[in-house]
Amino acid sequence: MAALKTYAFAQGNAIDYTPGSDKTAGTPIQIAGRIGVPSNDIASGVKGALAVSGLFKGMLAADTVTAGDQIGWDANGSPYGGTALSGAYTNDSTNWDFSVGIAAYAATNTSGIVYFFLNVFANAEILDEGDLNDPRGNEVIILAGVASAVNEITVSNAATGNAPSMAATGDDTDIDVDVAGKGTGAVNLGQATSTGVKLVADQPILDSSDNELIEVAKTASAVNHVKITNAATNNDPQIEAAGADTNMDLLVEGKGTGGVQIAAATKASFFGAAVIAQISHVADPGATASDFDDQSGGSASGTHQLVAMAATGADALDTTEAAKANANMATLAVEYNLLKDDVEANNALIDTILTSLETIGIHAVA
Repeated sequence: MAALKTYAFAQGNAIDYTPGSDKTAGTPIQIAGRIGVPSNDIASGVKGALAVSGLFKGMLAADTVTAGDQIGWDANGSPYGGTALSGAYTNDSTNWDFSVGIAAYAATNTSGIVYFFLNVFANAEILDEGDLNDPRGNEVIILAGVASAVNEITVSNAATGNAPSMAATGDDTDIDVDVAGKGTGAVNLGQATSTGVKLVADQPILDSSDNELIEVAKTASAVNHVKITNAATNNDPQIEAAGADTNMDLLVEGKGTGGVQIAAATKASFFGAAVIAQISHVADPGATASDFDDQSGGSASGTHQLVAMAATGADALDTTEAAKANANMATLAVEYNLLKDDVEANNALIDTILTSLETIGIHAVA
């Protein structure tokens, strides 16, 4: 007859145990991911036995217990009617050293006795910090506890049409959730087929010091958006308007009377080598030379700010070139206003002539 591959060895209600220090009968021990209770005293280095399942009776602190409550062991607990600080069972998780099982029956705070099922738990409970492994023994999740923890992660499944969730929960009112890669590893969000990474509210994006870096504001039924494209070597990153509409502007504006500055005083970059006038606010017909900002950031008399740059065939202007360009633009602004005054004067003269003609019965043909 072939040897059996598996055969019954014991009922499994107890396991062998050799302690590294003396153990007292009836005092629970946390070992190998579960709780064991020695039926007899076990001397250090001597093999004994620990009970690991069954219905147990223990000394209860002055707690009121409901059947099904989680029960734990407090080595410094005071059993009702017994010796203070000699050890007791309790249903107060803030006092126990570790959980042992669930209460089989109710108990009053003056009963001094609790009945519990050893190593049976109302909720899945990790008795020792450690790993959750897959069927091949590879780590899937490593669990690490914090002494006196009050906050935790709650993972929820979902019905049809709803998303499962993972959220911070606990005693504190406001709780962050930290998600981090290892070393230089990044945190990846979404997948190739995702339609987007969604913000559930219009919160700003913060920097590492909790200061606002980018504020996001939504528009109801929006179809257009800002597109940012990075670039390979020797190419320029892009910021552009994108969306469903065929033609759309890209609005960039300062706050209040603030304008929009483009590049630094000694390096103003632009597309190509043509003469460029980068205007942050469109100047009105009444603008004067003082309405234009110089490239070094000088103040303007109004909100009409302009940074002027001349073509040099290079991507950047030095300070001297920028000053020349600003002077030229200021001169053009003055000349523009003089020409505008001449046009307005001519328009007034034409109006006078037309009025005179009308008085003698001659009217302009529309």
